[in-house]
Amino acid sequence: MTRTLISLFACLCLLTACKGDGHSHDGDHSHDGDHSHDGDHSHGEAQGQDAAPDAAAKESATTEAPAEVTGNVFGAPITLTDAIPAKDIIANPTNYLDKEILVEGEVVDVCQKMGCWMVLSDGEKQIRVTMKGHNYGVRKDGAGSMARIQGKLQHVPSDPERTAHIESESAKPEAMPEKAGLEYEIDAAGVVFSEKS
Repeated sequence: MTRTLISLFACLCLLTACKGDGHSHDGDHSHDGDHSHDGDHSHGEAQGQDAAPDAAAKESATTEAPAEVTGNVFGAPITLTDAIPAKDIIANPTNYLDKEILVEGEVVDVCQKMGCWMVLSDGEKQIRVTMKGHNYGVRKDGAGSMARIQGKLQHVPSDPERTAHIESESAKPEAMPEKAGLEYEIDAAGVVFSEKS
């Protein structure tokens, strides 16, 4: 009987410790400032709603640390087959504006905070790629890889505050397309990395 009571008490203590103080500590994914063209950094969180998560989700959030991004496939599956070299997009962006495209190029920089953007280069000039809806990130060590990106080319007017924010997350600020005056970027639905040949 004593053993049973001790076991129940230990289980109760363990459950109480796992639940903590009831606050979720699932990692801070917010960014100070705005570097998405639509200003949405919610990562899928409902805004202006008081809906509480169920107990199982809350317990899971308090006990699991965010996983490090690994692998070579990110976001939605790539469905297009004819890739356009990044140099063609950079040279003539208006030809591809607001069109669903598959772009191929070398990754020269990746957001070092969350992997939520990267920069492709044609060897001389660069273009920024943002992860659609800010819903996923790519590997932060992806620079030097070749990448295929499916998404839409969008016009994003210059914004000094946004540029400064992006620079604070960059491993290679000299590769920033904004500094060269390029006001276009790819909103990526899906990304695939491959090693340079």
